[in-house]
Amino acid sequence: MSLWGWLFRRRQREEELDQEVQSHLRMAAQEHIEQGESAEQARVSAVREFGNVVLVKEVTRDMWGWRWLETSLQDIRYGARQLRKNPGFAVVAVVTLALGIGANTAMFSIVNSVLLRPLPFKNSGRLVVVGWPYANRFVPTPKPHFEWDGWAERTRTLADFSLYENGMINLAGEGEPDRVAAAEVSEHFFSLLGINAIRGRTFLPAEESAEHPSVAIISYKLWQSRYGSDPAVIGRSVHLNGKPFTVVGILPSGFDFLGGPQIWVTLPRNLEDEMFGGVSIGGMQFARLRPGATLDQARAELGVIAQREIPAGARAGNPASVTSLHEFVVGNIRPALLLLLGAVAFVLLIACANVANLSLARSAGRFREVALRAALGAGRGRLFRQLLTESLLLALTGGALGLLTGVWAVQVAKKLIPVQDILTRGIKVDGWVLSFTFVVAVLTGIISGLAPALQSSKFDLTEALKERAGSPTAPSVGAHYRLRGLLGVFETSAALVLLIGAGLLIRSFGKLLDVNPGFRTKDLLTGRVSLLGPKYSATEGRLTFFQEVLSGVKALPGVRAGAFVDALPFGRAATIRVALDIEGGPTFQPETGVIADYSVVSADYFQVMGIPIVGGRNFTERDTEGSTHVAIISQSMARGAWPGQNPLGKHFNFAGYPRQRFEVVGVVGDVRGMDLTEQPWPTAYLPILQYPQNAAFLVIHTGENSSIIRAALPGVIRSVDKDEPVSSVSTMEQLVLQSVAEPRFRTLLLGIFAGLAFLLAVVGIYGIISYSVSQRTHELGVRMALGAERRDVLRLVVGQGMRQTLIGVAVGLLAALGLTRLLASYLYSVRPIDPVTFLVVSAVMLAVALLASYIPARRATKVDPLVALRYE
Repeated sequence: MSLWGWLFRRRQREEELDQEVQSHLRMAAQEHIEQGESAEQARVSAVREFGNVVLVKEVTRDMWGWRWLETSLQDIRYGARQLRKNPGFAVVAVVTLALGIGANTAMFSIVNSVLLRPLPFKNSGRLVVVGWPYANRFVPTPKPHFEWDGWAERTRTLADFSLYENGMINLAGEGEPDRVAAAEVSEHFFSLLGINAIRGRTFLPAEESAEHPSVAIISYKLWQSRYGSDPAVIGRSVHLNGKPFTVVGILPSGFDFLGGPQIWVTLPRNLEDEMFGGVSIGGMQFARLRPGATLDQARAELGVIAQREIPAGARAGNPASVTSLHEFVVGNIRPALLLLLGAVAFVLLIACANVANLSLARSAGRFREVALRAALGAGRGRLFRQLLTESLLLALTGGALGLLTGVWAVQVAKKLIPVQDILTRGIKVDGWVLSFTFVVAVLTGIISGLAPALQSSKFDLTEALKERAGSPTAPSVGAHYRLRGLLGVFETSAALVLLIGAGLLIRSFGKLLDVNPGFRTKDLLTGRVSLLGPKYSATEGRLTFFQEVLSGVKALPGVRAGAFVDALPFGRAATIRVALDIEGGPTFQPETGVIADYSVVSADYFQVMGIPIVGGRNFTERDTEGSTHVAIISQSMARGAWPGQNPLGKHFNFAGYPRQRFEVVGVVGDVRGMDLTEQPWPTAYLPILQYPQNAAFLVIHTGENSSIIRAALPGVIRSVDKDEPVSSVSTMEQLVLQSVAEPRFRTLLLGIFAGLAFLLAVVGIYGIISYSVSQRTHELGVRMALGAERRDVLRLVVGQGMRQTLIGVAVGLLAALGLTRLLASYLYSVRPIDPVTFLVVSAVMLAVALLASYIPARRATKVDPLVALRYE
């Protein structure tokens, strides 16, 4: 059938439908005329009796008829005029919806970029991270990839294996020396990711050979910031950790990877050529799943290889792991983002309930308008659609404003969300977000307008034309009150759930910040140096550098003390965890032996950090390389290694190194190393004079001149070595706050969402009571004329609001008892069912609801009975 034929048949069917409807109405009207009614009364009666028939047929006609577009435009124009006549209602409704939709837009932008969008690499869905059950966290051994080179070719599930090691290196050459993030990778690393250089090239297979000249690839950002986008940088020589490298390529501007390396070099074939001196931020192995292979199959195959090829004594006891790269990047934050997305959906539902309440209040005053339109021939379907169109206009306007709000909120959230730059850079308002906002706006309009439209389109036409608009006896007013009460209960309960959740996180975060890390955090300035290169290959060169830097730092005005440490608490440097063989105890066993961190420090370290020495002595200048090897241990290590004994004078050694024995000469307080939520690990401290490290943190105890000392610190370092940069300059307070970035992000966002929900709920309670007072003005006037006191009226009105609030609080508490269990993994020293939080939040909700009810109630007590009796 042709399009014109279809339209002709549709038009013919509509005419038949109109004739059928009109025939029903004429027959019904004739019957009423014969019974003595006037023509107008007969028409009203006919419409009332056949309302359902008219509704069904008009809805069918409007949905499928060719006049749908024309009538829709009429509805939009009429709805816009009605909203212009009520600017107060329109502004409140639009702002309310804009807040709810804007919060959802911002949250979906984050979820879309972080969780839903694939990583910007070739076939990123098949990229995996491989972990081996190698026990290098227990025993100091060479890195696994140096011992298992070549095994990857034997796997049937994985291909294109590539190795990755990242850390910090010294960059010298043109300009001031700098310390930048770098990575060592296999030659085919970039082909695995599908990345090509925009200038020059990536690595060649021959460049992994130790005999080949060293080459490097730089990031687009470094090319711009340090070399001014000079294309002649290709082929230029740079010095990395004192070694010459030739720049052979520049990576694309959009390319970013874990940790954001700015310089890339080939992975060395032996540990002696390691760029990071054995201290890297993290080493990983990447691969691609072969076609048809799954993660489970890869795990099973690698488990078999590990059992066959890794010596039993070197296994960590954990199975081989194969994780998708996307899951590896977002796994930790996924539950928190989904939780926040659910919370912001609650905010939107509260906004919808609030607007529905406002619409119900407004529609109660439109009975005569709706009744007149019905008397003039508008069917219930047309009336229903008209009212729903007005709701959609509000929602779409609120959605447009909410989109602008969401764009601004996204920019703020990008600075707070604790995920890799590879994900935060992609957070933006794109086509998916625009589509999401539009769909949410439409659904919001339907949800918030459905109940008012249904209520307003159901009425007794004769009674509606007789009664004054909005009177307590007007049609459907009782149903309006009941529905508005239910919506108010929902708002209160939903807001209470979010407030309790936010309260739990706030209490938890407060307790986390109150945790004593075991050292002072105020007046501490830190910076990192890395002594790599030929001139620091001997221990004498490193010790001389440390001593001269400490002398220069202590000469600065305001400096109280200074020290060096190789692994600063919360310093984001890799801590080395080793197994210990205890004197007089059995040989170390991974399941039962003592595992401890170890750190190399200078003599003044404990004084600078404020770590108390609780037994024995501190390190001295006599603890040199030629003297007895000594160690100072933490209290937790003393309890674990020698329970109930005095550890002073005892000995221990690292498992696998029996000749290197350490004598315990002191005991110090416990320190939390990387996470405030974890209990302090046993720790052994070694003197820097016996074990001078290539990389170390400088820790300075400052006074009030910390900013001056911070500015002078690079100059002190350059005065000792002009090519040595200082990096990661920060205060200890900043480092501790960075360690709690994720709980701070969760707490802040859920707190904002809960506060927004609370505000909407309070506005809803106030609106319900205020409208109720305006509708009951006549009734209240009669009560006061008959002798009711003002306190009686006050009690009556406030009681109405508090009854609704109490029901909402009760429902909210029951819901919170179940939903707050979802927060259990995010809480520290706070139970999901915390009586203090539940009681305080409930009390605050009741108190604010009392205030929101009292204001309109007090206004009601000031009504003049004579005026109220004449109130229309």
